[in-house]
Amino acid sequence: MNWLTLDPAQAQELTTVRLPLQAAVQLVSAVGFSLAQPQTDDSYTSLLWEEGRLMGILIPAPTPLRAALDPLSFTLLLLNGEGKPLAELPLTGQTLNAALTWLQQQLAHCGVFEPRLTLGEYPPALQNHPLTQGEPFPVTPESLRMELMAYFNNSLPLLQSLVQSRSIASPCSIWPHNFDMATLLSFPEGKTIGIGLSTGDSGYPEPYWYITLYPYPSPPFPALAGAGSWHIVGWVGAVLKASQLSPTAAEQLQQVQDFIQSAVSASEHLLAVV
Repeated sequence: MNWLTLDPAQAQELTTVRLPLQAAVQLVSAVGFSLAQPQTDDSYTSLLWEEGRLMGILIPAPTPLRAALDPLSFTLLLLNGEGKPLAELPLTGQTLNAALTWLQQQLAHCGVFEPRLTLGEYPPALQNHPLTQGEPFPVTPESLRMELMAYFNNSLPLLQSLVQSRSIASPCSIWPHNFDMATLLSFPEGKTIGIGLSTGDSGYPEPYWYITLYPYPSPPFPALAGAGSWHIVGWVGAVLKASQLSPTAAEQLQQVQDFIQSAVSASEHLLAVV
């Protein structure tokens, strides 16, 4: 695979662009949330990473369409079923409500008048954030947006490989609530292993790869490859932080692969599903 070299020294700077991008993703998710058939796993609110865009689900309107976000230009898009733009709105300087109104107007032009779009409940990272209180989207460095999206570019093939090799794996999706990319392995008796990439959160203010397992096991936990460690406060899982990455592309790819493989194997043994 073509791994893009990541800069561990920039990992914690990416919060500057992560939160505006996560807020913009709520607009894309709102189309699925408001117009698609609800699913128990909330997949109708999820997104995909395709061709450098954060893509919402396809809506079977008179003209099939989907919302999307171009993260490099920071532009909200309305696309037809073939992925060609029907309308676009640069988000810098716009408020969430203004962008939502624009999106509703563009849907009306395509023959979709009801129901009205709603953003739903904001995720914890955005509650009381200036962007959800009416402040406009700020100017953010394109170089940092490009760096953050490189994590999605690099992680998607690794997660897709897991999905393709395991029939119990869910499709690899991006979830607006945590702004992470993940798949879920579901075993009998309600046991699960989640494997994904987080763009960062209050616990780890930088991107990190994670493996979570349920039900939570008790210590001791086995050693992990690739400089991974166990997280045991609030939730139990394995974590590899971006700031711990090796310097070169080849080393980074091997490190993340080794971490995921060792953490999934350890989780399977801890849950006694092997």
